[in-house]
Amino acid sequence: MAAPVTRDGWSYAGDFYVEASVQNRHRRATISELKAKIDSSSEGAKESKDHPAHWYEAQLLHYGLPPSKTKGTAKMRLFEAVNKANLAVPSHTTKLETELKKEWTKKEREAKLALKKQAESMSTSSATKTTTKDGAKRKANDDQVQQAAPASDDDDEPLPPLGLLNGKYHIRWSGGGDGRLDDSNPLDSSIILTLDGSALWVAFEISPVSGILRLDHRPYQPSRSRCFDFDWRGEDTRGGGHDRTDDGSFLKFSGGGDISGELRFYDMVIEFDGYRLDG
Repeated sequence: MAAPVTRDGWSYAGDFYVEASVQNRHRRATISELKAKIDSSSEGAKESKDHPAHWYEAQLLHYGLPPSKTKGTAKMRLFEAVNKANLAVPSHTTKLETELKKEWTKKEREAKLALKKQAESMSTSSATKTTTKDGAKRKANDDQVQQAAPASDDDDEPLPPLGLLNGKYHIRWSGGGDGRLDDSNPLDSSIILTLDGSALWVAFEISPVSGILRLDHRPYQPSRSRCFDFDWRGEDTRGGGHDRTDDGSFLKFSGGGDISGELRFYDMVIEFDGYRLDG
C-alpha cells in the first residue's frame, strides 16, 4: 500500500481519515455504527467502551457539523443529528475523499509494481548466489544473506515467501487481563500496512487501543523468530493517550501474508496475529 495521501488535515490510505485534536486520526463511522453507539449508550454500556473526545470531534468534522473538543458537547451534537435523521456527508467532503482515493490508488499501483520488480530482482540475485563457485564471492554473498535475514531456527522448516506487505490485515487479539480494559471478549480488528521507501507505517485498530506505528526498516525475508521493535502512539478505550511509546512492542512477519506481535502499554500485553486480506 502506498503512503497516505493527505490534504488540509484529511488523509486517505485504504480508508478516509480526518485529523482531530492532538493529531489523532479517525475514519468516518457509518450512520449504522452511530445508531448502534446511541443504542449501547442508552442501555448503560460501560464507560470503558466509550470513545475519547477526539473521536466524536472527528465524526463532527466528517459529517460537516460544528466541531467541539469537549466530549459531552460533541457527543450530544452528533447524537442529536443522528436522531433527527438529517446526518449526511457534505458534498465537498465527498469530493475530497474521491480525489484523495484516486491519487492514493494510483500510488498504490505504482508501489505494487515497484515491489514486484524488487522481488523479481531479489529472486534473480539469490539464484546467482547459490550457483556461484567462486570462494570469495560465496563468502561475500553469505555475509549479505546473513545481514538481510539472520540465521535462526527458521531453517528447520521452509517458510512461504514474504509476499506483499502493503494492504489491510484481519487481526485477532487477546490479552490485557488486569481489568483496566474490557478484553473479556476479543473482537475482530484490523491494521493497514503502508510502505514508505524502506520504512513501514502501520495504522492499527486493535479493539482496546488504536493508533499508528512506524518501522524504520521494513522486512525483506520471512522469519518466525525475528522481532521488529517499534515506537507507537495512539489512545486506548478509556481515553488514555500514548505518545512515542517505546516499551518492547514488536511485529513478526512469517511469510505468506501472516503477521503477529505484541503491543504493550501500562502493565498490559496485547498479543495478536492475523493475515493479509486480498485486494
